[in-house]
This record gives sequence, structure tokens and C-alpha cells, in this order.
Amino acid sequence: MRMQRDSRRRLCLKRDTAGEEISEDDRQEVILLGKEQNKRMMEYVMDQLSGLSDVRQIPMMGGYIFYYKERIFGGIYGSGELLIKITETSKKYMPDSDPQLPYEGTKEMLPCTILEDREKLQSMVTEMWEELPERKKKGSKCVRNRRKEAPMVEKVFQDFIRYAEDKKLFIEGIAIADEKEVLLEHHFMPDQVRNTYSHTKSYMSTAAGIAISQGQLALDTRFAEFFAEYIPDGADPRLEKITLEHLLTMSSGFGQPYLMGDDRRAGTGMPDYIAYMMGRPVLYEPGSRFAYSTADSILAGRMIEKAVGRNLAEYLYRHVFSKLGQGWPIWENDPAGHPIGGGSMYMKLTDMMKLGQVYLADGMWRGERIVDSGWVKAATTKQIETEPVPPKEIWWCGYGYQFWLSPYPRAYRADGAFGQVSTVLPEKGLVVAVQCPEYGDFDQVKRALHEQIFTQL
Repeated sequence: MRMQRDSRRRLCLKRDTAGEEISEDDRQEVILLGKEQNKRMMEYVMDQLSGLSDVRQIPMMGGYIFYYKERIFGGIYGSGELLIKITETSKKYMPDSDPQLPYEGTKEMLPCTILEDREKLQSMVTEMWEELPERKKKGSKCVRNRRKEAPMVEKVFQDFIRYAEDKKLFIEGIAIADEKEVLLEHHFMPDQVRNTYSHTKSYMSTAAGIAISQGQLALDTRFAEFFAEYIPDGADPRLEKITLEHLLTMSSGFGQPYLMGDDRRAGTGMPDYIAYMMGRPVLYEPGSRFAYSTADSILAGRMIEKAVGRNLAEYLYRHVFSKLGQGWPIWENDPAGHPIGGGSMYMKLTDMMKLGQVYLADGMWRGERIVDSGWVKAATTKQIETEPVPPKEIWWCGYGYQFWLSPYPRAYRADGAFGQVSTVLPEKGLVVAVQCPEYGDFDQVKRALHEQIFTQL
């Protein structure tokens, strides 16, 4: 299979960033795999490679090439393909056809072939990743354990690490903390700021709780009260019944998952998310049915902004981020410049989990109140049933105000896609947080956490 000729996506690898010439042998040891559907795997491989001590990133038009011990291993090409070094491992996964030049007659171009089978691609990268000698040297140390009175916690933690490595689970890092400090922390790859996806929703919920405690907002405030100009003529009467509480409990009545990450990347809802959502049909009576949708969180975030007169990120910085030492997190904005109340906040593992520590401490952080204790209780209590439950799903136990309930005594969690999760265990006085790559089987990680951590503590 040959690539379509496109001069905007040419791979010119004659010299690297240091000005050193890249040998013809190295150029021939690169293969082009997949297309846009493998983007998550590409991001995973990039994360793994970028932290290795012997890896150099070489910028090129539209992406990067990675060198490992002076040999090309992989990288991003153009807007969505993956480059992988040809090794004996990778060869066995390749199609029978020989690699072809993307652009005939151009010596600087790389040979390529396409591997579109997602399972084969995952198996190949997993096997190749295991071949890198630095893998087990990175983050293999328990960096903190200050809770001397709980040696059982450390044993459970270390047992889980060994289990995860033995089973080759796709997990980036795990940490356990109490309300004051991180007790145990392990990274299977270098610790980096990453997208926490819908974990962000619980931060937005916290902003709602703060605004409510200050008398600027109420759970029964109707969305239409703040944005009457967006209600179309002849609108379904149920549209004007939607309240902040309906949005926080994913029961707006729209009944569909709107403005999820892939929708936003595709430009859905441009240029005004509120106008877009006010044009969607209301399928159910607000408050009657759970339907997970980032749009509900986005609309709730806009209500908070309207009530407090500030941008949501600025409001959270004043009341949460600055007090928790989290700085100013990277955060996706909508086309009009409003933070996405339902996702795409970027944080490192132990920064991400600080919100769980605040809730574990009943809204406090090191002696200072962050959010009212009444909100902590309400937000983490089951407000609506999460039905229907997906097959084999062990963590769907009801939903609070942008927090999921967990199947452990009084437990709940902030939960982002692909495994960005902070689980609060009030009866154990602990928070367990994990971050995982976009590609991999998080159900395996979830079951491992259930069997090796949560039921053992």
C-alpha cells in the first residue's frame, strides 16, 4: 500500500537537530504503521520513549522522530501515523508485502507499510517495549512511605507493583496518600503532566460547591435563568426546567453523550457550545434518567462562571489550585475561551489526587478550608442511579455531583477516561490514585486494583 503524495507531510530526515547526518542505514530501519485510528497507541509509545535516558527527540515537519541509543526507534509522522523501528519482533507482525517508498525518487523519504490491525499493533508495541532495557529501571522505587503505623498498606502496594509488572498492565503510575501527604508512590514510566480527562469534572463540581456555599448559586438554579437569550422560540418546555443539579447529576434530559472529547476534536458545537446544546432535543424529563455527557458538565461550568463573574479557571485558581500548590494547570478551552468544565485538565499524578485528599479531610487542606463539608457529603453521596450498567462493569454504583460511587465502604472517586482515577476510601483514611495510558486494556487495570488493592486494604 502506498501513501498518497502530499508535500505538506514529507519526512526530511537528512540531519538531526544536532546537525549530524542520519545514515541511510538508519533511514531504512524505520517503518510506518497505522493511521489516525492508532493515535492513542502513538501517544503511549511517545510517552514511553520520551523518558528514556538514551532517547533523543528530533523535530520534523508535523511531528517527531525518536532515537534510541542512536538508532531510530519510533515517533509521530504527519498528523497521525506511527513510526516503529524494524526489529525481529516487529517483523513478525508486518504484512507480507514489502515496505514501499512514500514518495518515489526522493532519497530522503522512508520506506513504509501500513499495519491497521489494532490488536496486532498493541501486541507488537507491548513486546517491543519489553525489549528496552531501561524500562524496569525507571520509577521502580517506592519513593515515599511515611505512615509507619501501616506496614500492611506498603505490602499491598508493593504486591500490586509486582503484579502489574508481571501481568504487563498498561499503567503509568500509582500513589497512595492520606489527607496530609503522599505515603507511597510508584511510576512505571517517568512522571509527567498528562490529560486527566473527566477527572476534571470533580474539580468543576468543587467550584460549584464553593459558589453555593458563598450564596452565589443554588442547586435549583435553572440554566435558563442565566442564559435566557439562548432558549430558542418554541423550545421544548423541558429545556427551561434544567437546573444546576440536573447537570451535575448527568440527568439534564438530553439523554445522549454530547461534546465528548472526539466530538470536540471534530469541531462539533462550533463556535458556541451553549447555542449548540440549546438546539438539541430534550428526550426525557430532567432529573429522571442518568445519561453520561460532558455537555452537562460544560453547561454547569458556564453557570458557575455566570454566577461568580469569573472565568472558571481563574475561580478555581483563587480557591483551589493556588492553595493546593497546583499552579495554573493546562486546561482545554472551548471555542469561545471558556474552560471545559467536563474534561482535559492536565496534571501530574500527585497533583491530580490532591482533590481526593481534600475530600478525605472533609473539605480541608492542611488546616485551611477549601470547600464546605456539607458539599463534600452531598457531592459524594449517591444522587442518582447509573443505569443501565455496562456488562462486566464493577465500578458503576451510582453517581453524586460529578463524582462516581465505588463498591467499597463509603468510597467514591474522581474518574477520567483511560484510567485517570482518584479513589477516596474514607474508612481507611486513604486516597488511591492511578494514571494510565490512552491505549491498553484499562478493564484489566481496574480488576487488578479491585482484587490487589481495594479488597486487600
